[in-house]
Amino acid sequence: MKGCRALTRNEIRNLVTIKDISARDKALFTLQLNTGCRVGEILSLQLKDVCSKFGVVYGSFELKARHTKTRHGGSITINSTAKKVLQQHCKKLIASGFKMTDSLFPSRQGRYGKTITRQRASQIYKTLFELAGIAGGKLNTHSMRKTFIGQIYGKTKDILLCKTLLRHANIASTFSYLESAMITVRQAVLDLNFS
Repeated sequence: MKGCRALTRNEIRNLVTIKDISARDKALFTLQLNTGCRVGEILSLQLKDVCSKFGVVYGSFELKARHTKTRHGGSITINSTAKKVLQQHCKKLIASGFKMTDSLFPSRQGRYGKTITRQRASQIYKTLFELAGIAGGKLNTHSMRKTFIGQIYGKTKDILLCKTLLRHANIASTFSYLESAMITVRQAVLDLNFS
């Protein structure tokens, strides 16, 4: 989403250390922050996509192409941080009687197992940002995606890996996510000295 910004390391730390937060909301931002998926992709997941009937979280999940903006599905790896948070959330849902075909992120209102809306997810993020003392610039659900890929690029400097992880068809789309990559490109040119 154009204009939104990534979170800084301190802002990430503040976000992940919020104490009074529901298991659902913590799982929502943790999964998005650690996979780089769009919020709509995350909201399309069912319990069976990420865990067994005993609440054991898999090492990855299949993102169905029909649930993606670009119609590019694929296997999404779940790291240990996301696994730990998801495990608590999944076990809580299963213990509460949710079926494996119910939403991973159920609404507390309306039909049993119905997923929260994107608008509700935006409200959740707005509240979380406020609780974490994060302000300034445009912040929204897409900030998690930008944060994820910014961290990956910072560790690897591999723009093609970033393109693959974001499931972009065009490298230019990936560059638009990476303000730091553009600074690196400019600096590389400025550092050239053939004299």
